[in-house]
Amino acid sequence: MTVSSIKKNIVLGLFAVLPACSGGATSTDTQADPTGGFRATLPPSVVDSDKLALQDTKIDYMLALRSAALKLTGNYPTLAEIKQLQNATDQTAVYGQLIDNYINRPTFNQQILQFWRDTFKMGGMLPVTTPTGTVNVNLEFAPTYAAYLIAKGENFTKLVNGTAGTCQTYNPATDTFATTTCTNTNAVGILTDQGVQAQFYSAMAFRRVRWFQEALLCSRFPAETNGTKVQYQGGVYNSPWDLKSITGAVNDPKALVDFQDTSSLICANCHSTINHQSPLFANFGATGMYVAGAIQVKTPVAGNPDSKMIDWLPAGEPLAYRFGQPTPTVKEFGDAMAADPAFKACMASRLWNWAMSRGDIVVDQAILTPDFSAQLTQQIDANNWNLKEFIRGVYKSAYFIRY
Repeated sequence: MTVSSIKKNIVLGLFAVLPACSGGATSTDTQADPTGGFRATLPPSVVDSDKLALQDTKIDYMLALRSAALKLTGNYPTLAEIKQLQNATDQTAVYGQLIDNYINRPTFNQQILQFWRDTFKMGGMLPVTTPTGTVNVNLEFAPTYAAYLIAKGENFTKLVNGTAGTCQTYNPATDTFATTTCTNTNAVGILTDQGVQAQFYSAMAFRRVRWFQEALLCSRFPAETNGTKVQYQGGVYNSPWDLKSITGAVNDPKALVDFQDTSSLICANCHSTINHQSPLFANFGATGMYVAGAIQVKTPVAGNPDSKMIDWLPAGEPLAYRFGQPTPTVKEFGDAMAADPAFKACMASRLWNWAMSRGDIVVDQAILTPDFSAQLTQQIDANNWNLKEFIRGVYKSAYFIRY
């Protein structure tokens, strides 16, 4: 048999098993029975695999207990706990009691503290070199404050707008939190924390607001894309802010940085929001200390000069959390973030992904569907922002005990 005849037979064979196209069917054509043919010979586990992929109804309390114990206590369930659940006539009730027990242990506070260290990418001490020597900045206050709010069942929006007790220490030996004096006065949650400001120090304070956006709102810049689309050589501008609301060559030919440039990349899509936020955090220096009346960050151009307000915004342009939401102070910025539905959705998503062993919502793009995210945020509302109760609900949910 020649190569050409082999090819012909293969093609004819393929046509023989392919169904007729719906567009070419005649009145005498018949459609194959969807329950017959080769699928009828397959085992149910294969035939129904598509359904099982969409909804797995198998419940395994033992596996759920193992996963919950590792996350909530940092250790496996004890043999006594395993047998208690295994022999229970009402596994639902016993499993729930064990989850309550795990969450009430000191080890839960240690685990949730470690969770926030990982989430915030903070912890330990940061040595910062200054003209007068090295300053060791404490990077524990922000994650500890987040853990404190959960441990005490307090309203978690205080993370970004609390004004008292925002600097906490934790002693794992005694499982106690203690309030200490913050180095920066006029505290606003973790937004003014010395460790946060030092850890994310950068030119024009851009890295600080990027961290707020990603760690606390779970998305990258651009943060606002609901404006009228305008086509430029370098792409589409779709921010609701006027392009001239930030500094650039159009309204300042001597601008050190032209944020309005549209020749290649439309930087203004991100910077229309960033530039209205960053000056709020520009008075914090490299060690994270606030200096009243003096900008402490640099503009990344030749000579590395101290930044001036005109480097971000034209004269008279307001500072703002978002378009139409002016926030002239850090406290007002924190209040706006606390009220932002994205903050609530971010906290729910991060805690859900932690429980379900999913990746980071920003780095790994382990996002939730809008409908499911809305379900989770409703639970936060029902618990009045008590995230300890939210966590309890996650580990007792039908989703967690299924695999």
